[in-house]
Amino acid sequence: MSDADERTAASIILKDLALFNKAAILFDKMEPAIRTVVSDLARDWLEKCGWKGKVDFGDFSFWVCPSKWKEENAEPIARFVFTRRPNVESLSYNLADMCGIGQADFGFQFVVTWSSLGGSAGRAAFAKSTGELADELLKNGWINAGRLVFFRPIKLPAELLADAWESEDWTKFLAPLERALDALVADQDVFDRIIMAAKPKTELAAS
Repeated sequence: MSDADERTAASIILKDLALFNKAAILFDKMEPAIRTVVSDLARDWLEKCGWKGKVDFGDFSFWVCPSKWKEENAEPIARFVFTRRPNVESLSYNLADMCGIGQADFGFQFVVTWSSLGGSAGRAAFAKSTGELADELLKNGWINAGRLVFFRPIKLPAELLADAWESEDWTKFLAPLERALDALVADQDVFDRIIMAAKPKTELAAS
């Protein structure tokens, strides 16, 4: 936001400071509610699909992965993290960014545990394999964010937020997130091939 835009916005806010104060108080109540319904959705999805993950959305981030990517009591070989787009700064509310009306956006980032993939040698093999499979990833909505980081943006519908809050029915508002989770299952085969090309220390079990 430019200095001129900031001054204009401040002028509008200050003309009704009482309303702004009420909105800020309400928003502080809304964000915890959003974190709860997202956590509940992700937890139900894990149970339905049999994947593993950590889905407490208390810090506006959670991760999931196929069960075969994670051995018991160990870090997963790789995971899909729902988080803000990497390397993008934002001063916006998390909810605004999640709805695509802030300064950044949210989505799933493919995160690799390099110590499980042979360190620098694994990174080189990973880079080669992702180059060969990049077209498949891009076709499925993934973005190459650079430095071997792949990100799939998700936008929740801001126009449905008010109805979801009033009715306490979050189904339609969270539908894009649920579809994106289901798409991870469809994309698993591509990422399995990427991981195997990097020769992980632990062989992936059959699906």
